[in-house]
Amino acid sequence: MWAERQLFMMSANDTPEYVAAAGPDKYSESGQVWGNPMYDWDAMKEDNFSWWRKRMRVCRELFDIVRIDHFAGIVKAYAVPYGQDKSLSGKWFKGPGRRLVNAINEELEGVNVVADDYTSASLLPGVKKLLAKSGWMGTKVMMFAFDGDPTNEYLPHNYTDSHVVAYIGTHDNETIVGSFSDKTDYELAYMYEYLNIENKSQVPNALIRELYHSTAELAIVQMQDILELGNEARMNYPSTVGHNWRWRMTSKPHRLDNEKIAWIRNIAVVYRR
Repeated sequence: MWAERQLFMMSANDTPEYVAAAGPDKYSESGQVWGNPMYDWDAMKEDNFSWWRKRMRVCRELFDIVRIDHFAGIVKAYAVPYGQDKSLSGKWFKGPGRRLVNAINEELEGVNVVADDYTSASLLPGVKKLLAKSGWMGTKVMMFAFDGDPTNEYLPHNYTDSHVVAYIGTHDNETIVGSFSDKTDYELAYMYEYLNIENKSQVPNALIRELYHSTAELAIVQMQDILELGNEARMNYPSTVGHNWRWRMTSKPHRLDNEKIAWIRNIAVVYRR
């Protein structure tokens, strides 16, 4: 941003006009203020997205797969005036849409792209429409699936397209064990029936197996869930700073044993992963 200030929404005194945020949601009742300056999409369009093109050329050299986080922001993004610590005073900004997607595709030809297309219900139609035009892989998150609704789009039997990446959870989620530890058997009855299991101790392995045998092109599981760890191993707590992204698989209890290695190898072979 400091090197290319003309491409961001900056004021004359070199402070941001607006910063990225999110309205209230299930992660934070008061919303989140992330604080990073907003792109000036008009300025980026004028130079044919050169900043993005440079970045994608570097990604092409480094990676086999590129993930576009917060893909919904290409459709519409929420921001608050600089200096605000609450997200309730924000406004929506229209994104560049298909023009940016086309520029990225031109630079990443031959590289798979994954779109983080999870978003609010109000943005979902526009996000799904743009995703379909992009040709990129969408995402499915198993931890969002079990609300008791058999039509939930994150349940594997409702996948309408195999051109997706399926995750157990994202970096913002609790671990499997942490998420279901305080749930009663009554609350988990639908999950038990769906996974053909009888108790909470069976949930982690059953969820991973379900993910592996879905039709998704790619399945991703965090090591914390393979090791069946609780929220002491959680990666990130949204809307907090100072204690995130610190978990490491270093101490002896956090190492894979031969039994777990054999189990992962087996389901990978069975489901052709």
